[in-house]
Amino acid sequence: MVASAACKPSAHGRCVQDADCPTGSSCSAANVCIAIAPSVALSVETPRDSGGWFSLSGADLRIVAQVTRGGTDPVSAELTVAACSAPSCAFAGVPAPGGFSFDVPRQVQAAGSADPLPFEVAVTDRAGNRGVAGGVLHIDGAPPAIGTFRVVSPAGIAGEDGQTWYAGSGPPTNTIEIAVPVKDVGAGLASVALSVNADDVKSGTPLEPAPAAGADGTVRFQLPAWAVKKQLPLRFAITATDVIGHVSTADGSVPVDGLAPVVGTPAVDYAAATPVDACASGVECGRQGGTRLLRDDTAEVTFDVTDCGAGVAGPQALTVGGRALAATEALPSTPSACANGNRTHHFRATVDFGTAAISAPDAAAGTAAVDLSAQAADLAANGASAAGTGTVSLWRWKRQLPGAATGAPVLLAGTAGARALAIGSASDVRALGPDGALLWFANVAAGVGTDLALGPGGTLYAVSPRSSCASGCQGTLSLVAPGGTVVTACNAPDVSFGVPPAITTASGAEAAVVVGSAHAIKALANVFVYTNGCTSPGTSKFTPSGADPTGVSAAAGRVFVSHPAGFTTLDQNGNSFDLATASFNKQVGVAAAPAVLGPTAAVFGTEPTDQSVYRAVLNPSCGAQPCWVEATGFTAPQAAANLPFTPLYDGATLYTGDAQGNVFAWAQQSGAPVWSQSTGAVESAPSLLHDRSLLLVQNDGTAALISQAAVTPLLRMAPFGGGAVPVSPAIDSRGTFGVAYVSDGAGWVYALQLPSAPEPASATAWTRPGRDSCNSRTYGSVCP
Repeated sequence: MVASAACKPSAHGRCVQDADCPTGSSCSAANVCIAIAPSVALSVETPRDSGGWFSLSGADLRIVAQVTRGGTDPVSAELTVAACSAPSCAFAGVPAPGGFSFDVPRQVQAAGSADPLPFEVAVTDRAGNRGVAGGVLHIDGAPPAIGTFRVVSPAGIAGEDGQTWYAGSGPPTNTIEIAVPVKDVGAGLASVALSVNADDVKSGTPLEPAPAAGADGTVRFQLPAWAVKKQLPLRFAITATDVIGHVSTADGSVPVDGLAPVVGTPAVDYAAATPVDACASGVECGRQGGTRLLRDDTAEVTFDVTDCGAGVAGPQALTVGGRALAATEALPSTPSACANGNRTHHFRATVDFGTAAISAPDAAAGTAAVDLSAQAADLAANGASAAGTGTVSLWRWKRQLPGAATGAPVLLAGTAGARALAIGSASDVRALGPDGALLWFANVAAGVGTDLALGPGGTLYAVSPRSSCASGCQGTLSLVAPGGTVVTACNAPDVSFGVPPAITTASGAEAAVVVGSAHAIKALANVFVYTNGCTSPGTSKFTPSGADPTGVSAAAGRVFVSHPAGFTTLDQNGNSFDLATASFNKQVGVAAAPAVLGPTAAVFGTEPTDQSVYRAVLNPSCGAQPCWVEATGFTAPQAAANLPFTPLYDGATLYTGDAQGNVFAWAQQSGAPVWSQSTGAVESAPSLLHDRSLLLVQNDGTAALISQAAVTPLLRMAPFGGGAVPVSPAIDSRGTFGVAYVSDGAGWVYALQLPSAPEPASATAWTRPGRDSCNSRTYGSVCP
């Protein structure tokens, strides 16, 4: 190279100084003339935007080439950019003090690129020598790159539509953490932000959750799933900005289910209620053509659930009358209006309505409601419920009698739930099955005047109606055998049998104690005992001054007789009674048979002028000869009116009613008041239920429950006209609660479904006056 560029030698063949060489050459240390290229130093005078980088936008970049001359003067310069995206990648230099300057447009960098741009500047001197220098331009034309986000937590829910859903709603801790990969290959990231779509969340929700650095280099955000109250993609926008202001955005969404499913109203399938044979043909059934249930029916309750988000879960829950049950999906789903294709699911549960609580009865309609509540949840654990109502008939069936009942129904032999009943009208006795079917009927020529009595062997005892004996009369006792055969037991002249018989035994034989009750008794005897015929315990009238008996109760070996002049006891001696033991005569009017508290005590209510309840007890100080005294410490206050009913008791409390529709509860031992209620109407004798409420029938035809808290009408029937007093209900245990047989003033008998269980009769509880213990008022007898 040196040889090729050597100048002509001097006269001596070598140069000594530069002047000895041609222009553009210089004398080297070896005394040889060589060519000298310009020396070039480059600098970029335009200030960088940020982080050592230039933005893609802005004024052209000023690059200066400083030229140091070793030879001749530089005459031109050119800057070229490799991989240039501008229309021209070569730029001529403009002479400048000490060299050249170049104005390079930033668009030499491709939009979207931040790749380094190498460039070269070549300077040529007058001798044609070229000096070259290179550099690199860092122009950031690329915004940050936002990658595909992923959900970090919680785990998603496989939805019914095949999507992955996340649970919405809930507490503010219910968030969805997402990880967003963001990179910038140029000047570097300045910020990454996320903005939640305001339309997708409830008002007041913070829309810009703070970013957090992930260990994997991602940026993480907590999406406010708790604020989503709909079934929708929770939409958001991510904005990434680099240090020189480039901005990238990306949209994303996460399916969030914050809306509860739609739950249909639960409905009872009345038509398919069981048992199907609950009512006999020929009676009106309380099911009422498929719009009501009987109290102890079993029926299906169905409801639909649709969820347009994650989808319906299963099984679901159903509450019927306060009792929680599981409802299963037992039917195929059907199409719905959900845009994602989710379907409507059908749930059902088989319900024993005998265990369901009922609402306050509608006495006029004879119904009560059972509250139904279907609770459903979707796969995202959003819950909803829907309320419905089932209608329960308060009566199972009703049947028309030939006339108004003359006494309370009597339960016949049979197991609980299968017992029939017998009921008397003016001219016959009918037996009805538990489904209301007519089992048999028996014409009673002498008529039926009051409550029937049922003997231990199944024989019914019927006495003729009360009549005046001023111009002659005859009292008839008729026996009705099981199946309906009628036998006249006795006809007693000049006496009227007007109160129910009491059943006891005499020398092991079944006996009926029959009492006469006429306004003018001509016969000397007024108490009769039936074994094979009617006999009297003596030739004189049993009650003081021949007062007409108003009732009779029997205990083992003893009979208790009430009458207008008071209360009298009579001890049994074989088939007769020992008049000498009639030692207790309380001089007050007693209108009904007493309640027998075991063989040693009795309780009775009185009429004017006393209107109180008394307790009589056997006095042990009388020795071998028993006697009765009024119980000490028993001080029941006066009632508002006459007390014409046999009291009830449950071991702690006495219950009875007066003639004006008031009901009283007194302490059994002391007679102290416990509570009282008023129905405002003449009523029947009450019967006691297990919850210490009392069931009675008012003369306006209303069967009602009386308790310390309230008077609750259950069923309105036909009223009783002409001042007639309603007969007391007969109560049978059936299912969970039991059935009461009640009669109205138009001759209908109803099987009334009770809202609470009957109180069983026992040695410590007298719960249904004259309607248990074989309908005899006999303490300790076994009910059929």
